[in-house]
Amino acid sequence: MKDNRGITLIELVVAIAILSTILLSIYSFYIVGVKGYTRETTSAYNQMSVRKVLRDVEREIRRAKEIELFNNLDSDNYRGIRLTDNDGTITEFVYNTSSNKITKTIDGDVMDNWADRIDSFKISTEPSYLEVSGDNPIRKIVVTIGSVESADMSSSGGKKESLETVIAIRK
Repeated sequence: MKDNRGITLIELVVAIAILSTILLSIYSFYIVGVKGYTRETTSAYNQMSVRKVLRDVEREIRRAKEIELFNNLDSDNYRGIRLTDNDGTITEFVYNTSSNKITKTIDGDVMDNWADRIDSFKISTEPSYLEVSGDNPIRKIVVTIGSVESADMSSSGGKKESLETVIAIRK
C-alpha cells in the first residue's frame, strides 16, 4: 500500500503558482489605486492653487486705484503687477519663473508659501483689450494663470490646469 499522508512536489509548486498569481493581481490593483489617488490629489492641488491666485489677483485689481505691470530689469525670471488701493496700500504679485512660485507682498510684508506649482502667470493690457465708451474709458486686463504639470504615471505626460479671466475696469 501507498502512503498518502503528504503532498508531492508538483502539488506544492502548483499551489505556490496559484497563490502567487492571486497575490500579484491584488498588488497590481492596489498600485493602480495608489497611483490614481496621487495623480488626482496633485491635480486637485494644482486646480486649487490656480483658482486661489486668480481670485486674489482679480479682487485686488478691482480694488486698485493704480495698476502697474512690470518685469524685473535684471533678468527675465520675474514678472508681476503692483497695485495701489485708495488707502495707499501697495500689493504686489510677483511670479518667479525659476521656482514656479508667485509671491504676494502687502506694503513690503512678504506672504511666504502663498502660491506654488504655477507654471505661467501673464497679465496684459494689450491695445486690443482697450475700449473707449463715450467719456468713460474701459481698461480691460487679461490675467492668465497655469499650473505645473501633474505627475501622471503614464507615458503621455501630466495634466496642466489653466484659467483666464478678463477684468473690465471703469475709471
